[in-house]
Amino acid sequence: MKRSARNRVLRRKFYHYLLPTLAIMAVTPVGQIIESITISSTLGINSMASASLASPLLLLATAVYYFLGSGGAAEYALALNEGDEKKAGSIFRLTVLIAALCGILMTVLARVFIDPLTHLLCRDATLYADFRRYYCIAIYAIPPIIIFLTLTSLLIPLGKPAFAAGAVVSVALVQAVMTVLYINFFRLQVEGAALARLTAFLTGTLVVLAGVMIYTPPLHTSRDRATLQLLLARIFKKGNSEGISVSAMAFRFFWTFSIGAARHGSDAVVAFSVCILVASVDSVIQGTFIGTSIPLIALLHDQHDYRSAERVLKTTIRMQFFLSALWFAVSYLIAHPLVRFFGIRDEAQISTAVIVLRIYSFTYLFRGSYVLFRNYVKVLNIQTHAWKLTAAAIISNGLFLLCTFLGGNALWWANPISSLLLLLFTYLLNRRTVRKSGGKWRGILMIPREQEALQTINASFDLSRGEIATFGKQFQAMCEQNGMEKRNAVLSAFIVEELLLNVLEAKKRKDYADIHARIYSDRMVIDFRTLGTAFRPEEMMLLHKISSKITHRSIGGMNCTRIILDRKQASSPD
Repeated sequence: MKRSARNRVLRRKFYHYLLPTLAIMAVTPVGQIIESITISSTLGINSMASASLASPLLLLATAVYYFLGSGGAAEYALALNEGDEKKAGSIFRLTVLIAALCGILMTVLARVFIDPLTHLLCRDATLYADFRRYYCIAIYAIPPIIIFLTLTSLLIPLGKPAFAAGAVVSVALVQAVMTVLYINFFRLQVEGAALARLTAFLTGTLVVLAGVMIYTPPLHTSRDRATLQLLLARIFKKGNSEGISVSAMAFRFFWTFSIGAARHGSDAVVAFSVCILVASVDSVIQGTFIGTSIPLIALLHDQHDYRSAERVLKTTIRMQFFLSALWFAVSYLIAHPLVRFFGIRDEAQISTAVIVLRIYSFTYLFRGSYVLFRNYVKVLNIQTHAWKLTAAAIISNGLFLLCTFLGGNALWWANPISSLLLLLFTYLLNRRTVRKSGGKWRGILMIPREQEALQTINASFDLSRGEIATFGKQFQAMCEQNGMEKRNAVLSAFIVEELLLNVLEAKKRKDYADIHARIYSDRMVIDFRTLGTAFRPEEMMLLHKISSKITHRSIGGMNCTRIILDRKQASSPD
């Protein structure tokens, strides 16, 4: 038997989610980059900058997704963890319905107030005509963008990450192909790029909806109005911190574009457009690790396996920081080639864009860890802490505004400075919270303290009869060494072997099992994790006769079984 602090099943599930989540998070940035390169190479750099001026509006659409998709996915995963299919179905349908209504409402408002909004978003007269044509079509893409992103986020906890990833990759490909066709072959100018975005997300939404109807189990839902209102409130509560943060980012983009255009003209708009496109790579890094780690951390917290949750969180933060720092180095060192890559040829515009890009790239060093931790707080369910972080994000906008009025390059330094201050605030708030928690939390990452166990097993081993038998003997010896009566120790080891053999018989190929067992003074808690076909521990009669409590969940293709045994009172089987 091989023991490992990094359990194989948990690690495989992490990577099982990693690539699909990467694809999901990359779809919008990649599509935006392809769109920008196509526009700049065909229509010119000013047309690209005109299209970029719509990014604050599209970010607001993404903020609505975070309010609903992020919060809905979190609540949906919790409902699945609890085994409450009716609640999970209600959350799924309610989240998608409200997402559709919000998208339609945003499009209606954007159309009704088209004149004031276009003049507000575009302050440069030389870019206005192209921007207006782009805007008039892009606003109709808002509903399918929100619905599509919301659906894909809900498919991941449902155990369909590959389907979600396939859908988003298809959307990116359709958008890229249609952008080229509409601009180069149909001669639609800048509005062709907006039409390509609309075509891609509308097609993707229809495909995902069809897939949901075909591949997902029937969704049993509640029709009680009070229950639905409560669920909606919980969904918004789970997603409010991220939604408000993205809304704050939309404001920063709008403000930077506006002040930049007023002070430096179209050159500043072009420069900051490049910053947004390059920064989208770092956003993919952040979103990938958040989408991969947070569902697993939530599951581990539900099992009270806080040490494994801490390992996943620390590993994720290290990987995220390393990749973000690497992208900062790339952006800083090869800023000149990156600027030219987006089709800028005028030397004055190149000089401005290089300076702005190098300054803005410092944001990558600070923002990722703060954003990741803010999502982790949702798992802890500390509402006051989450709201303090959200309030800090809003207050940081005030500091951001102060920086922009200082003149010179302060406009470009405003984003990294406000991100650094948010990270420092998070650090200080966490320290204060831990210090005043009375021992409830530990460490700067606020990990819940576990009850001290007499002995802990955290192991990963082959699912084979020989390995299972060996582990059963070692498990029995561990129980006896910690004071458990021999009869109960034998029965406990027999339970472990029966459960693992049950899993082995259900597997079509060789695999692994993780076990996390803790012996306390009054009980033993055993958590099993395996991949593949779900099994039914309720059919194992011996298990029920001598166990105090059994819970079993199949979450996203990972079977999680918890068995609680009373050390002194285990009854003998009939």
